[in-house]
Amino acid sequence: PTSALADKVYRKEYIFDSVSNKTLLNKELFVHPSLGTHRPAAAAASRKPLYVPQEDDSILAFVTHKSGQGSLALQGNKLWQAAEVAQVCPGRTWSSMKERFKKFLELKYHNQVNKGRRRQAVPNVPAAGHDEETRKDEEEE
Repeated sequence: PTSALADKVYRKEYIFDSVSNKTLLNKELFVHPSLGTHRPAAAAASRKPLYVPQEDDSILAFVTHKSGQGSLALQGNKLWQAAEVAQVCPGRTWSSMKERFKKFLELKYHNQVNKGRRRQAVPNVPAAGHDEETRKDEEEE
């Protein structure tokens, strides 16, 4: 069992003032007013588990597949509702997957798409001055 004081959040001034006064001050004077009592176990119990890399990969694969079909917009709800029906991330709601994509995966997705476009747009051409004919000319000189 922990004491009641262990569950409270204190302002940093408690430490600074105690050090400057060379004595421990009354903690109750430094309880953080907006945070009040700190209950990490209760907060953690009410939350869903964090996303794991496999779920992120599943979301990116689904979005990449659907965007290749050109049928659904990334910002719309239909794409994400289809992801929920398809069980892209079992136990996750469509709105949760949409928010995950918007906040953490969208930049990664666009970087992948742009990287693919650059590969297609730039043919495999040797650098100027390094083709076969130039090398033969240089060797003959």
